[in-house]
Amino acid sequence: MTNDSITNGNGDTKQIYGKQETNNVHVFQKYMLTLLDYNPQWLGSQSPDWCKDMKVSNSLHVDKALEWAGQNKKDSNSISDSLLDEAPVCIAVNDMFGRHLVANRNIKAGEIIIAEPPLILSLRMRSPPYCSTCHSRVDGKFACSDCGYFFCGTNCLDESHREECQILQKLGLGGPSEEDKFLQNKAMQDRLEKMPEEQRAEAQEILNTAQNIAWTKRTIEVLKSYNIINTVRTLITMGHSKQQRDLIMALSVHVDQDNFRYRANQKGIVNVIINKLQASTDPDLIHHIAGVWDTNAFEVPLSKGSVNGIYPFVSLLTHNCRSNCQQWFTGPKGVLILRSIEDIKEGSMVTTCYTDPQWGTRLRQDHLKISKQFICSCERCNDPTENGTFTGSVLCQKCLGPMISTEPLNSAATWRCGNDCGHTLTAMEVCKLSKSTYYRCKKCGSEMETKNPLRFQDQWHCKGGCGHTLSYAKLMNESGRISAKLRGLESSMITETASVTEDLKSRLHSHHFVLTQLYWSRVKSYTSVNLTELSDEELERLTDVSTLLLSVIQKLEAPLSRLRVRIGREYVRSRCEQLRRLQEKGNNIEKYLKDLGELVQECSVVLCWDNGWMPPVNVHIDAYENLKLPHSIIKLQLDEDILTGEQL
Repeated sequence: MTNDSITNGNGDTKQIYGKQETNNVHVFQKYMLTLLDYNPQWLGSQSPDWCKDMKVSNSLHVDKALEWAGQNKKDSNSISDSLLDEAPVCIAVNDMFGRHLVANRNIKAGEIIIAEPPLILSLRMRSPPYCSTCHSRVDGKFACSDCGYFFCGTNCLDESHREECQILQKLGLGGPSEEDKFLQNKAMQDRLEKMPEEQRAEAQEILNTAQNIAWTKRTIEVLKSYNIINTVRTLITMGHSKQQRDLIMALSVHVDQDNFRYRANQKGIVNVIINKLQASTDPDLIHHIAGVWDTNAFEVPLSKGSVNGIYPFVSLLTHNCRSNCQQWFTGPKGVLILRSIEDIKEGSMVTTCYTDPQWGTRLRQDHLKISKQFICSCERCNDPTENGTFTGSVLCQKCLGPMISTEPLNSAATWRCGNDCGHTLTAMEVCKLSKSTYYRCKKCGSEMETKNPLRFQDQWHCKGGCGHTLSYAKLMNESGRISAKLRGLESSMITETASVTEDLKSRLHSHHFVLTQLYWSRVKSYTSVNLTELSDEELERLTDVSTLLLSVIQKLEAPLSRLRVRIGREYVRSRCEQLRRLQEKGNNIEKYLKDLGELVQECSVVLCWDNGWMPPVNVHIDAYENLKLPHSIIKLQLDEDILTGEQL
């Protein structure tokens, strides 16, 4: 390709894009070459044989790739773009999506498309104390005396912190060194020893209280400054090499001066970086960097905590609410593994999902507006039935049919009954009815309400009268946390929420995402239960709920998605126990086993990709295989340790 042309979304070469856009594409193409050490599968016929094994775990892929790269080191001067001719993806550009990735060939479900280490890892806003070097969760007792940031100990407070520290210490959050604190405490103890005994205890208590207050105040100030650490680390990274600077500048951002995010960044980041830290004199650059993190950052779950990361190449992925790829993170350094979760035809767009696909359209759109500053117009978002699941539908109060939007992408559109009974609701009525089911006051538990739930600017108020209010942005954060909690309720909590569930069922469609998340929590509560001990009725209820969840998720997500196979695993587990009981009674179960075969195969592939985060599946595959034995009446010999100890 020439410097004046780039591939469009149809694989053709077009001349219509400007020089800057062309240059940006070439920046990413050169960056791709630096990722070859992690991606020997890009070499096609020259790649090692193990790249073709779909069951190679994510962590093993990284280990094998780096080992292979070390044994096949290429001279950097000999690396050319032609090495990427057989890569599974290439960069394309079109008017609707801008830069994006398309399949360079047919891609099989389960393939590793990209393995990419983070360009930058950084602490998350509104997070508890983390070590600034290894990103482990810490108690905040040990900190850098110059800048005040937290560390595990002296091992992590090393030379790598020096550049960052020189900038951050201008915040004035530093404190005494460990040696100075020791000397201060010793001097104070000496003074206490000289006091009368009857006064000593009271003085010690006052001293402890004062020290705790001072420590708490300093900790809060450091945590509040986490909003600038992304920008500081990016400025440092950009100063290390021209390639890294070009990458950061080439990343897409959404910078709109009329947007609330722009104003928040101006006050909380730009003003601090320029005026207080004096780390830059260019406000446009700082807004660009802040926009890079707002638009492109991934939440990275490490083994010891959760941070944010920038992965430039994966950032080229286009969003789709039913994506054909899914990202995983592995190792202490947070290498991102992107896998296809269904077959992708050559020339098709390669997509991921930047929101929760379990949510209804209205909530997904709200979340994308707040977090990524764009509106999705994918096939699912345009479908008022959401692929036939009605996962965002409230019930028609006239005939109990599902209410669906007349214009799914118009938040102000009227909703009508899907059964065509003639009943309609305004968007505001649907919004209040739906959002009140999952927006709850943190102080008293009452529903939150607003005069106009369609306006982002409006505050939400507690209906219980406790005075608690939330901005819409904070409300979106709360809804995300609540969704996570709904999916992780303990069995005792599920029992307590039974009445709430019944109330919701009178207002929400049976597939509504709030209900399905409650059902999923119920299923997960049985992972520590030996299913052989359940009555037939209990086992049937568990299987029925798993069946419902599976029927919904199969319409919303591609075959090899994490959630689909996790639900599938629980369905296989309960269904195998049902079939074992049928078989013991002399019934022929061959047809039922055949129906399970494809799902078992999907689970066996996906659940081995990440042994650290995904639940074990081998014991249930063994149970399935045992049932296939001729005239088998083998009772499932499930490992008690797994039954009582596995966690989802």
